[in-house]
Amino acid sequence: MKQKGQIVEILPTSPIYSSDLSSSLSTETDFLSASQKRQYSLFDGILVGEHDGWSNFRLGQRKGINVGGKKKPLYVIGINKKENRVFVGEGIDHPGLLTKVIAIEKNENIDYKKILTLENNTPVELKIELENHSVPAFFYEFEHYIFIRLNKLFRIDLFNHKISIHYKNTVLLNIFIP
Repeated sequence: MKQKGQIVEILPTSPIYSSDLSSSLSTETDFLSASQKRQYSLFDGILVGEHDGWSNFRLGQRKGINVGGKKKPLYVIGINKKENRVFVGEGIDHPGLLTKVIAIEKNENIDYKKILTLENNTPVELKIELENHSVPAFFYEFEHYIFIRLNKLFRIDLFNHKISIHYKNTVLLNIFIP
């Protein structure tokens, strides 16, 4: 039997999103902060319901949340497996559903030779598995990470898919973003 968990709504006006207003990205720390999946807590929002287990949910999910009384649909914006909590936000434009920076940690299992020939702020294109369009972006490299800064906000539910980074119609890197 699965243990009941809590569903917590995070309001779009929550102070947790105040750091998103900063557009100054110049250091590896700035980019890393902008790319991090948010870590929500019970105290960041409002308890709105319960669920039968976090494993029944995925980021970006809209159906099956079973919390009513909202003007717009709720979407899963975070999952805390340890505390068995699911965090939701109201509406497709909720800031918890969106990011503008993707971080790729450098490690020995990935061949970076092609992509590391680029200079910072080089325009690239991001193609996502299951999508039939590309997203304009910019490449940045630092000591421990490669970052892709997108021209527009990117839905977090497109993570957990393969992406490819293209430069002048050449694939530079195929990678899975968890």
